[in-house]
Amino acid sequence: MKTLTSISEHSDYLEKKYIFDNEKWHLHRKRVLFGKRQPQLSDFVPCGEDGLPIEKPSEHLENRSLYYQELEAYQQALDKVLFKGWVYYEKDSISSDFYDIKIMNFGDRNIQFYIKDYTKEVKHQEFVRITTLESLTPYNLELTDNAIKIIAV
Repeated sequence: MKTLTSISEHSDYLEKKYIFDNEKWHLHRKRVLFGKRQPQLSDFVPCGEDGLPIEKPSEHLENRSLYYQELEAYQQALDKVLFKGWVYYEKDSISSDFYDIKIMNFGDRNIQFYIKDYTKEVKHQEFVRITTLESLTPYNLELTDNAIKIIAV
């Protein structure tokens, strides 16, 4: 299982291996920029062009042409997802087996993400704000093939 590691861990790894040629440096910079990016809902679940989650179309659609069109849109959205195992349950929440993420919308382009970790044995779990993709590294979220391609893990 591939998970996201912190930029400092990746830098230490490269330094230990004495691998810092131009190509490796370019890949490292790509990874740094990836880690600094703010999370989006489409990083966790397939979303349409409007940024809202979309579901896999039902095979029972009477219009086969529409079904294949919707299936293509869904597959393209799914291919952009970065983290495996998330499901959109309600208006402002996505969940996996061990985590919940609340999405707080404070107006146009001002969306904040908060994660709750159920792997720790604590009576009262608190939501922790996620400001960058790198801030997700402590949770060992499994990466999709798309994410692995983007950051060249």
